[in-house]
Amino acid sequence: MRRNNRIDWFFCISFLLVGVMGAINAHAVEITGLYDAQVEVVDRDSQTFRGATQDALAEVIVRVSGNSHAIESPDIVTALSKPDRYLLQFGYEKLLSKSLAVHPGGVNSLLGLASDTDKGAMFGEATVDVPKPPELLLKLQFDPKAINQLLRRAGLPIWASNRPEVLLWLGAELEGQRQLVSPSSSVELSSLLLKESHRRGLPLSMPIYDLQDQAVVSIGDIWGMFTDRLIEASSRYPATGVLMAKVYQNNDGLWVGSWTLNVDGQSEWFDSEGDTANDAIAQAVDWAADQMAVKFAILASAGETDAVTLQISGIRQLTSYADVSKYLGGLVAIRRVQMQELNGDVLTFQVYLESDKEQLQQSLKLDGHLALLDVVAPIVSLQPTDTVQITDTLPTDIADPRVLIVDGELIGSGLLDSESAAPEILPAPETPQRTVLLYRWKG
Repeated sequence: MRRNNRIDWFFCISFLLVGVMGAINAHAVEITGLYDAQVEVVDRDSQTFRGATQDALAEVIVRVSGNSHAIESPDIVTALSKPDRYLLQFGYEKLLSKSLAVHPGGVNSLLGLASDTDKGAMFGEATVDVPKPPELLLKLQFDPKAINQLLRRAGLPIWASNRPEVLLWLGAELEGQRQLVSPSSSVELSSLLLKESHRRGLPLSMPIYDLQDQAVVSIGDIWGMFTDRLIEASSRYPATGVLMAKVYQNNDGLWVGSWTLNVDGQSEWFDSEGDTANDAIAQAVDWAADQMAVKFAILASAGETDAVTLQISGIRQLTSYADVSKYLGGLVAIRRVQMQELNGDVLTFQVYLESDKEQLQQSLKLDGHLALLDVVAPIVSLQPTDTVQITDTLPTDIADPRVLIVDGELIGSGLLDSESAAPEILPAPETPQRTVLLYRWKG
């Protein structure tokens, strides 16, 4: 598949600023445009359009699934042969002329692009057959529902748009000097990272490198991969993952990188290598995105899944009720949701999940709209008719003297007074108990 080499400089700058500031305030970042792609093309020819649409669809499938090998699935291969089935709309824009300065060892060398001088030296001025440069930017938008259905059919996960943020500590050896990489110290490397993180939908942010960071972290810490020190320095940033790396050019002229990703106290390592920095960084971003998706993407179950009861308090306005219903209905982790009861400021929903309640809780925690209050099992109560019933709504207390509960388990029933005999043992209820999750709506 062709890779889009265009760098959207405005996006890079904006994304970096949002990433740095967002790292201070949030664990997750809302990724927009997951189902959109853009490809540079030379003309509007139908064959060119078909090839570009296939490339764009492949990029979207990898980004949404969080799996760099997703396009190897037989179902995905079949879908890529008819990409227009998943297309909502498209349009063309004329490309602006590129005015990046070209000099040996400069931005073109780093990006893996050849200057006109390089081409002449490599091929000879008289025999150079320079391909026609792209003149148009094809912008495509794919159908989210159709893409999600395709991924479920292929047995692939779906990674929601709220994604955990990763803090990146990066050192690089450039022109013989080792340095901490930041937007101000290395525009080229920062732009490469942002371009690749956008391609995969991986929220990357960098430390702000203020006096507090400089007091505890040096380039030697990164080059020596002293991960404990870097992880400790990352505690001021509430990002979910910490990515530590160094990149440099070896004696053979290859760009190599050593990368360590730490999430929830567990670390994974990866080595990348390529002819250009772009190649080495693209490999690493693919690896990091795959690792994060394994932990946070939702893989739908083919059969029956968990069902839980959600009780959400703090619903005091009609708009809040609508917001909660819309929010739950849009979660990737939820297959179906039914409202059961509105009691005061508490909404009760029956929720059928795509996988399990752990992934639902993880999604809700990342989103930040709901604050977890408690997780309980439904209380089993005995009615006057001596029939056992499981209630999804929780009473404020247990006042029925005919109920005997030991460690949360119903043991027997009967009037528990001095005249009563030993409690009558009841058979276990046949109705499956469902977990009750208690949340408060934060908006």
